[in-house]
Amino acid sequence: MPTADPSPTVSAPALAVLTAECDPHPGLTALGPAQRRIAECLAVAGPDARLDLVVAIASRPDAEVSAVLDDLAALGFAEAAGASFSFRDPLLRTAVYEGAGPAWRVGAHRRARAYLEQCGGPVPMRAEHCARAATYGDLAAVATLTAAASAHLDGDPARAAAWLGAALAILPEQPAHQDARAELTLLLAKAHALTGALETSLELVQRLLTDRRDGPHRSVAVRYCVAVQRLLGRFEQAEAMLESELAGRPGRSRLLTELAVVRVLRNDSAGAVQAAEAALARAARCGERPELAIAATVAALAAGGHGDPGTATRHLAVAGPLTDALSDTVLREHLHLFAALGWSQQVLGCPADAARQLDRGLRIARRTGQRFAIPYLLTVRAHLRLRQGSLAGALADTAAAAEAGTAIGSRETTAMARAVELRVVLWQRGPDAAARRVGDPPRSDRWAEIHDDSVAAIELAARRPQSCVDRLSSRVGQASLVTRPMLRASLAIARSRLGESAAALDDARRAVRDGRDSGLPFGLGAALSAHAQVLLAAGEPPGAAAGEAREAVRSLLAAGAPVDAALAQVVLADCLTQAGDLGAARIQLGQAKAAFTQAGARWLAGTAARAEARLGARAARPHRDGGPGLTALSERERQVAELAAAGLTNREIAARLYLSARTVEAHLGRVFGKLGVRSRVDVAALVAGRAVDCPPAEGA
Repeated sequence: MPTADPSPTVSAPALAVLTAECDPHPGLTALGPAQRRIAECLAVAGPDARLDLVVAIASRPDAEVSAVLDDLAALGFAEAAGASFSFRDPLLRTAVYEGAGPAWRVGAHRRARAYLEQCGGPVPMRAEHCARAATYGDLAAVATLTAAASAHLDGDPARAAAWLGAALAILPEQPAHQDARAELTLLLAKAHALTGALETSLELVQRLLTDRRDGPHRSVAVRYCVAVQRLLGRFEQAEAMLESELAGRPGRSRLLTELAVVRVLRNDSAGAVQAAEAALARAARCGERPELAIAATVAALAAGGHGDPGTATRHLAVAGPLTDALSDTVLREHLHLFAALGWSQQVLGCPADAARQLDRGLRIARRTGQRFAIPYLLTVRAHLRLRQGSLAGALADTAAAAEAGTAIGSRETTAMARAVELRVVLWQRGPDAAARRVGDPPRSDRWAEIHDDSVAAIELAARRPQSCVDRLSSRVGQASLVTRPMLRASLAIARSRLGESAAALDDARRAVRDGRDSGLPFGLGAALSAHAQVLLAAGEPPGAAAGEAREAVRSLLAAGAPVDAALAQVVLADCLTQAGDLGAARIQLGQAKAAFTQAGARWLAGTAARAEARLGARAARPHRDGGPGLTALSERERQVAELAAAGLTNREIAARLYLSARTVEAHLGRVFGKLGVRSRVDVAALVAGRAVDCPPAEGA
């Protein structure tokens, strides 16, 4: 049996217009009383109504109803499809429905409900008639409406909200039904939130908390309130609510983990660690695996932000296996775990584990229709893909996250997604395109820093160092230890470009110190790269700058950030150029350009290509005086020569070029023979464009 649709309502003036426009014959008023009544029964029954249901609503003999329906079909009002009938035009159905008396409609819906219950009709269809005709205190109708709403909550939340509102309206407000009212209120709040009405959702739950000071649903309601406040970017209110609830009740581990997460987002690292450790201790005493997995995950998140990667790694060693051992059914109630776990794993150098956990969280969220969790999960995965150099995937995730955030009315999660998107657009399309995408930052302090880091990169790329200084100078000191090295590094570069060498050197050294204190290779690599640039601009020996740049490349590769490592290679190439080692500089630029191209960073690849062209103009490809030079080498031999000149061993060259060490040795022997040299030092000199004193030929 088909499912009934909610019958739309129209105003009286509109009704007259609809009747006139939709009636293809003299008009509804031309129908006889019997025909008009059966048309009204058909309108109450809903679209694609079976004949038996129309007969039950009409309470008339089957033959009489059938004859009138045939007349309506002949007149063009109705049409048949198998055993079902419906109006030819939905607007005509609306006009007929609204034209019936309201009291008669209530009775008609009651007869429809009674018949459907008797024959076991679909719950959603029964719920539609219950919503329009149930009486106060009808607990059977409440059960029907609740069951239908629960089934439609994720797919059609607006319809579910209408049913839940009807159920609450007829459910008695007696003490015996208070728990049921609380459950219905929470379901109704979720339905409103899924339609994008977060404010309405929050008001419902806050009213529930005010009306009921205690009860089995209070903890769930508080967590729901906090989740909505986070979606709205109201972190101060969320923290205040959690602290109030925990006053005198310090043992509630789930509220403690929520408090720790809110404090992480507010950059209160010490407070986050305190709450997370308390939650972990409580969960360990309870022995419940889901609670322990959540608490260990949040403890890792808090410790990582506090500059204690060792403790964070120990907590992850507990959280990861525990989460893997839990079923999807259990974890569907704890989807917020996956974003925190994935973030911590990527920051601490476990990108494969992070990707697996985030993919699982998204799979569960989509299968169970939990749209609240999707924007944040997608944003964290986008950040992971950005770090890994998968720019197309990152851009797709940020677009989907922004769309999902907008659908649920969460500007905060949309702003988080845009914060990650900015860096992707910069690398792919350049600073002008990225600058056009800059919007309001997230309200979360932690994500606002990610936004500022991206905007600072855009301003530096657009050659607006003063704007960068204005943005960062007052914010760096309050930044978390995770993000502070990157922000201070950008500030140092900006000040260096403004000619403020002393301040730039101080900022760069402090950025390196922050990076080492954080224990995280990414922040350290960004700081070292900035230090190299500042040293070079200040006129310091290029060898010292090159040393910092080389360490930056190693740190960023260790962090699993190939594009950022390639950016550090461009800095290293500049250092080598200033030192006169043009061949080694060319190698670094070539490798950087290849990394940019592989990641899809088109704008960065273009800048590297232009740098290569400038280097080529500065010095033609070197060759040995009196000999054939590098032009005599094959492409593979030249690659081996350049890598050997850069200081790589045969084993390292083999790994880089996917060859065996024996093959590399053979290539290098041919290089020596063609160039007429005896050592790697001579090869390096030729690659750098310096002359080499060749040994006399045999027998000379």
